[in-house]
Amino acid sequence: MSALRLRKYAGYTPDVTDPEVFMSRRLLAVALSALVGVAAAAEFQPIEERMSARDFRASGLDKLSAEELANLNRWMNGEEVRLVGSAPAGGDTASAGPEGVGFEKGMFDRPDGPEEITTRFSGSFDGWSGRTRFPLENGQEWRQIEGGKLVVGTPISNPQVTLKRGFSGVWRLQVEGYNSTVKVERVK
Repeated sequence: MSALRLRKYAGYTPDVTDPEVFMSRRLLAVALSALVGVAAAAEFQPIEERMSARDFRASGLDKLSAEELANLNRWMNGEEVRLVGSAPAGGDTASAGPEGVGFEKGMFDRPDGPEEITTRFSGSFDGWSGRTRFPLENGQEWRQIEGGKLVVGTPISNPQVTLKRGFSGVWRLQVEGYNSTVKVERVK
């Protein structure tokens, strides 16, 4: 056992001027610096190289444009992300045509658009199942894009509807009075 360890167990508090303590600390600092240097030198590997082709397709990443994929890789590497597309000049983005809210192409499009839309269902609402369409009073029409079912005992006339955009650009619809939400995409 080294003299340092014997002194430590004997209740000795090492002095920083002690050469053995100084060398131990210096060796530790050099070792940590080397580890940090190795970690920093490791090159970033793009997501398309990290995943198998099958996983890449299964996760839907093959649907991203080259620019969107480059932005995803930049974001994963901690770099600044460039905007893809832009808002239509003037006008209401919530009721705009194909460039409007709900017609985004990817997770980085239209970060300046509304995160939430509140309107009313147009007509009688009796729930959803499968590919239900949701006509809204603001002229928009949305369609269910995930499985799931909500059964409403008695149909409701023109209930309030809230659409919320999630992180990845996915929209979820919720009907007033119900806690359930459903993933939707805008079709009109």
